[in-house]
Amino acid sequence: NGKSIVGLAILGFFLLIAIFAPQIAPYPATQINAQARLQPPSAEFWLGTTHLGEDVFSQIIWGTRGVMVVGILATVVAVTIAITVGVVAGYTSGWKSESLSALSNVFLVIPGMPLIIVVASLFEDPPLWVIALVLGITGWAWGARVLRAQTMSLRNRDFVQAAKANGEPLHRIIAVEMLPNLMGLIAASVVGTM
Repeated sequence: NGKSIVGLAILGFFLLIAIFAPQIAPYPATQINAQARLQPPSAEFWLGTTHLGEDVFSQIIWGTRGVMVVGILATVVAVTIAITVGVVAGYTSGWKSESLSALSNVFLVIPGMPLIIVVASLFEDPPLWVIALVLGITGWAWGARVLRAQTMSLRNRDFVQAAKANGEPLHRIIAVEMLPNLMGLIAASVVGTM
């Protein structure tokens, strides 16, 4: 798929920038140069400087590391919760399914950004994993709803009914019979969450 290859190439490009930030960035991200305050873009400062004299290009290069860490951790947390809640809610029925659906509805309306600001204000220098955790915990609900709907359509298919009739345990039915059929939606959820 051409779009997937382009997307992976872009992600790989930024991953390489994050890994090789010390070699790419001309200056450390927080290096202050009092003689170079508020400089416009030039050959020395490609994107100019801040009011403290920090090189903006270097800050962007070094900032790629934090963005990648937060994006990957938040995606892992959100997609793990979405798969667990969505597939279990879609496979089960009755009060279990409805309570998990109500839980995802509650998390749909929790605003992530104000919560990050509140949580970050509790720390003098908030660690990246805290920000990623808040983003992951507040960002799983939409993926869970989509997975729940698809799982509900899969649970009545012949191959799932045959596995139930053979006495397969729930975890095996979900892991072996259903998850391979949900991989397209899971991949879309990963991309959307990232």
